[in-house]
Amino acid sequence: LTANSTKDSVTIRWTQNDIRPNMKFSVWYRLSDGLDWRTHDVKSSTKYESTIVNLEPAREYEFMVLSQDRYNDGLFSKPYRYRTKG
Repeated sequence: LTANSTKDSVTIRWTQNDIRPNMKFSVWYRLSDGLDWRTHDVKSSTKYESTIVNLEPAREYEFMVLSQDRYNDGLFSKPYRYRTKG
């Protein structure tokens, strides 16, 4: 995973090694010191990036991308930490 940030958003980009028909992606994220994960569904199955908005400025977040096929089988990426600006 790679990322860019503003004070209240982070754009996550990833590569997909195992491309199957009808793939869907979601980004799981939380404050690095938080417990609860939030999810953000990715609208495109062919563009491997997504922007998470309404984040807190100058805070570190942890992100993972979940890829799922039409049977809902899937894997999480390794966790990635990134900080919003501010």
